[in-house]
Amino acid sequence: MTAMRALDTAIGRHSSIVHYYSQWGDNGSGTFAANQPWMLNAIRNYTSVGVTGATPLITWEAWGPSPMSVANNTFPLTAIAAGSFDPYIDSWATGLKTYGGPVMLDFGHEMDGNWYPWGYGVNGNTVAGYIAAFRHVHDRFALAGATNVQFVWNPTVWNPAGVDQRAFYPGDAYVDWMAIDVYNWGAAGGGWASLSAALGSMTTIYSRLASLNTTKPMMLAEWASAEPVAGDPPGVTKQQWILDAAQAFGAQFPRISAAIWFDTPGTFAIDSSAGSLAGAKAAFGGCSSPSPTPSPSPNPSPSPSPSPSPSPTPSPSPSPIPSPSPTPPPGPSMSTESLGGAVNSGAAVSSWGANRMDVFVRGTDNQLYRRTWDGTRWVGWEALGGVLTSDPAAISWGANRIDVFALFADQAVHHKSWDGIQWSAWESLGGAAASSPTVASSGAGRLELFVTGTDSQLYRKSWNGRAWSSWEAMGSGPTSEPAAISWGTNRTDVFTRGADNALYHRWWDGTRWSAWESLGGTLSSGPGVSSSGTGRLDVFVLGSGVLYRRSWTGSTWTDWQSLGGQWASRPAAISWTSGRSDVFERGTDNAVWHVTVG
Repeated sequence: MTAMRALDTAIGRHSSIVHYYSQWGDNGSGTFAANQPWMLNAIRNYTSVGVTGATPLITWEAWGPSPMSVANNTFPLTAIAAGSFDPYIDSWATGLKTYGGPVMLDFGHEMDGNWYPWGYGVNGNTVAGYIAAFRHVHDRFALAGATNVQFVWNPTVWNPAGVDQRAFYPGDAYVDWMAIDVYNWGAAGGGWASLSAALGSMTTIYSRLASLNTTKPMMLAEWASAEPVAGDPPGVTKQQWILDAAQAFGAQFPRISAAIWFDTPGTFAIDSSAGSLAGAKAAFGGCSSPSPTPSPSPNPSPSPSPSPSPSPTPSPSPSPIPSPSPTPPPGPSMSTESLGGAVNSGAAVSSWGANRMDVFVRGTDNQLYRRTWDGTRWVGWEALGGVLTSDPAAISWGANRIDVFALFADQAVHHKSWDGIQWSAWESLGGAAASSPTVASSGAGRLELFVTGTDSQLYRKSWNGRAWSSWEAMGSGPTSEPAAISWGTNRTDVFTRGADNALYHRWWDGTRWSAWESLGGTLSSGPGVSSSGTGRLDVFVLGSGVLYRRSWTGSTWTDWQSLGGQWASRPAAISWTSGRSDVFERGTDNAVWHVTVG
């Protein structure tokens, strides 16, 4: 790790993903107990540039022992699928489950090539055979309960048989990340490829993979450029290639949330020349970090946690009744700023004091991350652990108190809190949710948690300062994540998108819940809501990716106002002073953006 730390320091960026390779037939790297535990813990505790923590990416290669050749097919795909190597697979599944931290596992990478024993067209391998083997490996990990393992599916730009890589896709249920490998080899390996040329074939594979699923994160599991040599075009440099690549990520390939440089000694090394290193520092150093940079989080200690309650029991309730949507007129001006990061969720935001905000997102490694505005500046991203499967929700009901909620793989809502000194451990609140949660607070120590259940009903669970209630079914209607807020004692307002894509609203007035009312609009996201005072509400939604606002003045609803932009997640909003809302969005570049609305 010493060499990697030196590179991180030179570039000014922490490596939040550490990639290494393991061969099934190797007695060292292939045997889990031999060296994997210490390797995984070294990565988890890896520190550079003042940041601690990284996620392992393991390329798990079904070949060996030596010679490592196509013909030495020790682990045939058909035998893997038939269960012949289950004891070996299970040893890794159990070992990684015991490790407990997030792990990315890249099994059978570059299957569309012909240079590995599992490659297409060699050793009798077929598309169906590859898919069966991949699914079988995944299923063994699922059977072991290794929910912390994220499966990476990884074709390559070089495709000698010309097969559409989508044919090899094992399916959404088996893949957590889609990955691509791409290199600029230069004249020594077929010709220098400028950025557009190097990614020319990638344009095809990128579009193909992106079309398979619109939300799964994508990465470059291997990418690098050679230094120019005799025979390359005059004037080309590796430094400029890196700079061009960094620009292309946002402009041409916005779905790519992580890129792991193949840093091997020689021409592909990131520090193969002073120019190459300078290009990497300019492109990726400091604040331009494309992924939330983990930093040491307070050591969690247990806090009294309510006992999990059973999943909600459905009960019938009327659905919202659609009504016509108004045409949104132009709205007020706003200021925007990028908070960086590369995330695969919308944001959540809380505020426990004037000019204080805490923003939470799910990072590309599915951990919870926080970034804080302390009144004068934004403090860098902090990793808070967990393996999230939804957008987070956050609330502050008192000074220096934060409660965060998110779904995990079991579809239950999980909870974590900050008490001013330390973060609690994650606790399960049960339930069977189909949407991200939302939370409101009507006073100190009081919480109301809402989700859309798997039966499309709205559910509520409350904390009274001492214990959690059971889940309460509140009727059908929602087709999105709900949004909730409380602007006074015993008052709660809930918003959601209905089946007609309009905005719907219901509220608790201290004695009863109202019926749903339609506020119109044509939404392309779930809502977010803020309140700047008693009886005042600002609801934010997306319509075809554009941000819109509709406000309650205390006596009437305003018309829809267009706030512009082009965004990729439901809005999260907070108001910590009168007449101002702070809205947070995931941009089309997968960074977190902050929009201030006066």
